[in-house]
Amino acid sequence: MLNVPKHSRTPRGRLGLRIAILITAALSTLAAACGGDSTAPSTRFDGVYGLSTVNGQPLPFTFDSTASSKTQLVSATITVVTGAGGTTLFETEEDQTSFPGQPTVTNASSDTATVAVDTDGQFGNALFSGSFTTGGLTLLAGGATYVFQKAAVDPP
Repeated sequence: MLNVPKHSRTPRGRLGLRIAILITAALSTLAAACGGDSTAPSTRFDGVYGLSTVNGQPLPFTFDSTASSKTQLVSATITVVTGAGGTTLFETEEDQTSFPGQPTVTNASSDTATVAVDTDGQFGNALFSGSFTTGGLTLLAGGATYVFQKAAVDPP
């Protein structure tokens, strides 16, 4: 494996998605602290969502490209599971960084956050917003729009 400086292995767009998940987790904590409905949460948004576009462009999506390197988001999924504690997002993604004349470096990462989703499928604040749509999930974070499509059949 190449000895790549840590800052060059993290594309700017991925930071936006991670920041969005962290902000959503903070909102969930705030919503829980302010009280809420005692009924069980809806599981209608549960499932596996695969990233299809970033800013309207298909994958792989190039976040950063210079004469010395190129970083692309290759894939990302969000698995949504609702339980008594709220809605949990399990996010995994893979990016690749290439350097002229050297092998491509592939990085995989994952994050987890519990969020508060309203009955219309909306969540977020002035810095971040997201919504579940018919068959999908859209996240707006860090100046980027991430569109995920729900898998036709959820894994067991």
